[in-house]
Amino acid sequence: HYEALLPLLTGLGLDDSLLNALPSTCKKTAADRGSFDTMVLEQLGTCLREQVSKLSKTIEEATPAAQGRAAAVEAAQVELLKATDAQAKAAAELEVAEAGQRAAIERVRVTREALAAFEPEYSRATHARDEKAALLENFRLYNMGCFTQLRDHTSPKIADGGA
Repeated sequence: HYEALLPLLTGLGLDDSLLNALPSTCKKTAADRGSFDTMVLEQLGTCLREQVSKLSKTIEEATPAAQGRAAAVEAAQVELLKATDAQAKAAAELEVAEAGQRAAIERVRVTREALAAFEPEYSRATHARDEKAALLENFRLYNMGCFTQLRDHTSPKIADGGA
């Protein structure tokens, strides 16, 4: 059993004389042990109880901090879940926005093609309109001017009273 305890005993800070006496004491049966062997085992028991007490105190002191860290971990997990949900929602919104952008780009492309196809017809219509406007302006200035002059002009014979 000593070999099972050996890894634990090295970290306890036991006296070297106690560590040296322990292997021979552990090999003896209870009936073969003397007062020195009993004192060695009692000293080992005292050291082990002190170590248990120290560890219990450390655990007791660390419990509130561990509970605080556990609460912090829970809060962080809740925040992580919220952030993950927000990221998933943002990713979905981004996908919708990108789809809308692709559709808008396609509409712009189609509109530009329609505009390019309409441009020659628009140019012809604009040219025809400009020609008609020029003809109208010419008619108003020349033909209507001549008419107005003829209408408002009095004949010298009529002005003199003769026929």
